[in-house]
Amino acid sequence: MNWKDEIDKTHKGQTGFFKQIEMKQTTKNIRNTTEIEQAAMELLNIIRDSGQIKIFSAIPSLMSEMGLDRNEATRIMRLWMRNFSDEGNYKTVNKEANETNY
Repeated sequence: MNWKDEIDKTHKGQTGFFKQIEMKQTTKNIRNTTEIEQAAMELLNIIRDSGQIKIFSAIPSLMSEMGLDRNEATRIMRLWMRNFSDEGNYKTVNKEANETNY
């Protein structure tokens, strides 16, 4: 039994004390994506699946196909990498570190 389990057992009779905290933190860090972010991340899935270019070379493709500047294309690329989904469901994503409000 680890220390978290021990605290769970002794913390006012509640089980899953740390699970509750983790769930609150997880939902706190989720946000809806914009239409541009969704479209760009779907494009990144297509680029990845095609195998025609290495995914780290996809930023110029995002810039030309989506009309994004380098900073925005890079931000969306990081967001996609952090939230990658084979299913392509990008309606919600985990916030980036600089987006998280503490």
